[in-house]
Amino acid sequence: MVEQNGHDRSRNRSWWADALDPAENLRVLTDARGIGRLAAEDLAARLLTGAGASNGNHSGTPPLNKDVNQVLRQIRADATVAGDVVASVIDSASTLLGILLSRLPGLEKPAGLSPVVLDPVAPGAEQTAVFWVHNTSAAAVAAVRPHCAPLRSHAGSELATTIQFHPQVLDPLPPRSSCGIEVRMTIPLSADPGTYVSVILASNVPELYLPLCVTVLPRQAAE
Repeated sequence: MVEQNGHDRSRNRSWWADALDPAENLRVLTDARGIGRLAAEDLAARLLTGAGASNGNHSGTPPLNKDVNQVLRQIRADATVAGDVVASVIDSASTLLGILLSRLPGLEKPAGLSPVVLDPVAPGAEQTAVFWVHNTSAAAVAAVRPHCAPLRSHAGSELATTIQFHPQVLDPLPPRSSCGIEVRMTIPLSADPGTYVSVILASNVPELYLPLCVTVLPRQAAE
């Protein structure tokens, strides 16, 4: 539907769609500032008109007496305070928008820029993490199957562990949707300490390439 101010708003539109609209937020803040300025000017005009009438001056340019000067100085001081408040509101609104945007699913960093980092794990223990696969297109993607090569350390050591994904396949991944996939691994008791890395890929999603990283703790630290 269309609001009275001329902005479109669907009945099914989420509340945060407008809350995160920077143009809409700037318009509202600008309108609020404009309304405050006009109100102050109107008040000053009324005071000036009243002062002129009380002095018998109807020329349209009434003399300013001491009381009117004092009130106008107060109005100017209040306007300065109001400007500071508006600036503070804009700063706080920007901070809030940044926090909300960072917490919305589907607005994470683009694929290939968000590594999947498992918490440090002791030999013999299991560790898991979750990553997201996004389909921003208007068509479903069939048979999205994540896979990963063995993890290796900088010294060339290979981590002899089986990497499991749950679910194993998304068939299909619906259009304009996101799905979380869990990656799970059990660290062998014989694993050497160190940081091991690889890359998660997914069939039919060529833009997905997520670094996978896990740190194996020394055995004495685990004990």
